[in-house]
Amino acid sequence: MRVEERGQRMETQREPGVCLRGFALSVFFLLQPYFLTSLFADETAAFLKIGVGARAVGMGGAFTAVSGDVNSLFWNPAGLADLKQSQLGAMSSVLAADTNLNTLGYAQPTKYGTFGASALYLDQGPLDGRNASAQPTGNFNASDFAGSVAYANKFGKHLRLGTNLKYIHSSIAADAGEDFALDAGALYDFGKLGPGTPVLGAMVQNLGPKMSMGGGAASYLPTTLATGLSYRWRGLLADIDYKSMPYAPASEVDAGLEFRPIELIALRAGYDRSTFSEPLLLNGSGGIDVAALNGFSFGTGLRLDGFDFDYSFTPQGELGDAQRFSLTARF
Repeated sequence: MRVEERGQRMETQREPGVCLRGFALSVFFLLQPYFLTSLFADETAAFLKIGVGARAVGMGGAFTAVSGDVNSLFWNPAGLADLKQSQLGAMSSVLAADTNLNTLGYAQPTKYGTFGASALYLDQGPLDGRNASAQPTGNFNASDFAGSVAYANKFGKHLRLGTNLKYIHSSIAADAGEDFALDAGALYDFGKLGPGTPVLGAMVQNLGPKMSMGGGAASYLPTTLATGLSYRWRGLLADIDYKSMPYAPASEVDAGLEFRPIELIALRAGYDRSTFSEPLLLNGSGGIDVAALNGFSFGTGLRLDGFDFDYSFTPQGELGDAQRFSLTARF
C-alpha cells in the first residue's frame, strides 16, 4: 500500500537500498536448504519453463529487467508496478509435436499498487501409449495448468517489488498432481545514466514444495533464479539475463533486443544459450543451416489504437519451429 503521509513517504524514498538489501537477504536465507540438495534433485512441471508472450520470446526470453508489460506476470511480477493503464493480454502458440500453449493475463494499477491474475494451459493432445515391450496400448492425454494472482508496488523512486502466488495442476493419462508455488521479484531503476536508463532485475520463480504425480515419488518444481540488466535508449531496448536452475542443474544466458523505429512498429531478436545445441554453420549451398539456429528467436510487433499485436518465431531444429501470437489491450 502506498504511504499517503508526506513524512512517511519521504522516509521511504530515502531508504530504497535498505528495502533492496532486505529483499536479497530474505531470498538468500529462504533458498539455503534448496541449494544444499540441488545436486541430488530432479524436476517436474517442466511446462513452467516455457516462455510466454511473443514480445518476450522474440527477445530470447531476456525479460527479467523489463517492466510495464502485462506479461511480467510470467517473467518478473515487479514489472507490473510500472503499468500506467490496465492491460489484458492473450497468447496462442503452436510448439513442437502439435503441442498447444494458451495464456491469459490481466493487470490493473490502483492507488494501492498493481494487482494481476494469469492462467496458462498446455495441451499435448493425444499421445501414443506403449508398454515395456514397445507394443501400442492406445492413446492417452496429457495437459498442464497454472493459475496465479499477483501484486506489485513501487517503494520510493527507484525500487519495485512484486510477487505471484501460483496454483499448478498436471495430468498424464490417469495420473495427476497439484501444487502451489511462489514467485518474487525486484526491479531497481537507476534513472538516467548516460544517454539512456538502466534497470537491474532479480527474480525467484516457482519456489515451492515437491509435487508428485499419481501418488508416485515427489520431485521439485523447476525453481529458477534470474538476474537481468536492461538498458533503454529512445526506441532501443536491450536486456541480458542470467538464469540458474538448481534442481536441473542447469543455467542459461539470454540476450535480446527490441527496436522501435517508430511507435507503430517493433523489431526484435534474441538468443537463448541454453537451447543452443550446435555451432551455426553454412550448408552445402552456402546458405545458413536453419536447423543450426537453435537458440535464436525473432519477432515483430504492431501497436495500433491501444492494441499490441506481437509475433515471434523460434527455430528448434528437428523439433520444428515454434510460433507465438500475442494480443495486448491497453485501457
